[in-house]
Amino acid sequence: MKKKVFWRKDDSGEEYHLRFVISDPDAENRVMVVNMTTIRRTGREDLSCVLVPGDHLCVIDKSYIPYHLSLDLDCIKLLQEKFKAEIRMEDDASEETLIKIQAGARKQIQIDCQKGLNGFLIIFKAGAKKKHSPLILSQPDPLPLRANPLESR
Repeated sequence: MKKKVFWRKDDSGEEYHLRFVISDPDAENRVMVVNMTTIRRTGREDLSCVLVPGDHLCVIDKSYIPYHLSLDLDCIKLLQEKFKAEIRMEDDASEETLIKIQAGARKQIQIDCQKGLNGFLIIFKAGAKKKHSPLILSQPDPLPLRANPLESR
């Protein structure tokens, strides 16, 4: 399922947001999903990953991935939403775009670890509903993880 791109309504049920699946399913059949938001220059944007037109057909403005809003979703639920037409599928992301989004996640992990947080499993603390396997870190240049990121290197 990695590379899948789709439009899904936000929690209010009013607006659709473009979403990218950035991991393969884990042992519990869950995938990590991030959304994209237009850069509005508020100073609150997470610029770990900036997407520009050409990165994907649906990217029409300079945008960023707010990793703190990522979701840990069940693949079966996503397929059910697709068949009920609750989500609208788009062309898959390219390998380059996927790697770019995953690299942004790694940057965010490093930032959070430097702040003394407990590694990968809480980088998505604001958006993810449960822990997720560090599948996205299996791509190039994986970040070494430690149980306590503050322990001596």
